[in-house]
Amino acid sequence: MVSIVVCTYNRCDLLFDTLANLCQQSLDPASYEIVVVDNNSSDQTQAVSLKFCDQFPNVRYVMESRQGLSHARNCGLMTARGSYVGYIDDDCLIPKGFLEIAVDIIQKKSPDVFGGPSYAFYRSPKPTWYKNRYGANAPYTAPRYLRGSTCENIFGCNMFFKRESLKQVGGFDPKLGMSGKKIFYGEEVSVIKRIEAMRSASIIYYDPKLYLYHLVQAERMKIGWFFRMFIAQGGAAYYLAADRGEKIATQPLGRMQLLRRSLSLVKQIAGDLLRGLCFRDRHRYPYIQNYIVEHTKRYLLLLGRLHEQYKDHV
Repeated sequence: MVSIVVCTYNRCDLLFDTLANLCQQSLDPASYEIVVVDNNSSDQTQAVSLKFCDQFPNVRYVMESRQGLSHARNCGLMTARGSYVGYIDDDCLIPKGFLEIAVDIIQKKSPDVFGGPSYAFYRSPKPTWYKNRYGANAPYTAPRYLRGSTCENIFGCNMFFKRESLKQVGGFDPKLGMSGKKIFYGEEVSVIKRIEAMRSASIIYYDPKLYLYHLVQAERMKIGWFFRMFIAQGGAAYYLAADRGEKIATQPLGRMQLLRRSLSLVKQIAGDLLRGLCFRDRHRYPYIQNYIVEHTKRYLLLLGRLHEQYKDHV
């Protein structure tokens, strides 16, 4: 059996479509279960979930009151009965044959971790500057094992784990990942690195046929979202570096050092934005937003890392 865990928080309207897709798979319902983990929602999430539970015997609902995506994912792991646990976001549309492809990968490859691409879809007007690839994760074109040591990885909205491997490393780190409205990342990379450390061979399998569609919500098509996202990604990178024992993550950072480095970064960001406004390659970056997303990003990642390093040592 395969267990599909859908963690959700106050998005009952989106959850309905995701569950409907999962319940209409071509795979025999006896071969999979769906576990809905309600992360302390205050909307109609429970009512929507229980409606599916009443209609489909392979759907189960659990509540996780500890706020945070990692807590919810760990709750799903402990609730799951399948030998593999798949995590699908609550705002995804899933092709009818998706789980048949997943089972085929399990039977032929038996990887510790596997996943596939996600493609963007929209329910609100897309800004002229917004590129489809900003909301997609489809970097590899052929089925193969990925090299985690070179930062190749799968993505959180479409990933599967051997249940016992995931349990062996203690599941997801609660200090990483989204929590309510707080943006943070890194929990998938962290847990995969820990599984990799137990194995001598490549453990991550990727298959482009195992695709789904991931909603790009209106607020995620605003440049302010990208600023927040890049800073959060930089913060997560700091914690991942600490897990690896990198020197930068163990160095205390005083207030004056923080001030000097922050001022330097702010100057670099301002200078980069000015260059983007005046001198950017307009074929490569038609809009200033494209320049920020694709070029200024590097400085925002550094700012996020610096911020978390300071917090960790005060």
